[in-house]
Amino acid sequence: MVKLPSYSHIMTNLDAKGFTLWFTGLPCSGKTTLSDLIEKELRAIGHPTEHLDGDVIRKELSKDLSFSKEDRATNIERAVFVASACVRLPPIRLIAGSPPRPEATAVG
Repeated sequence: MVKLPSYSHIMTNLDAKGFTLWFTGLPCSGKTTLSDLIEKELRAIGHPTEHLDGDVIRKELSKDLSFSKEDRATNIERAVFVASACVRLPPIRLIAGSPPRPEATAVG
């Protein structure tokens, strides 16, 4: 098992800002399963987390979208927007999604 740094160490070194972990891959490749497991471990050692699952984002924020390449890009852009808006805050975000292209996950 990987030894994770303490929450206070991370927050001290990140200047009290949160960060985002992206889990990318093909559909049904285990992104949500892996991010669920990591979220459980992070919470167990005291790290506050917020899990943004691509399927949930699609259901809640992207009901208007199809599964075309363009609409999948829009769905991920919405996830990036939510993560970017929250990254100033201490929680750690974990996002499991299938972006149509790697650059779609760039969080500012």
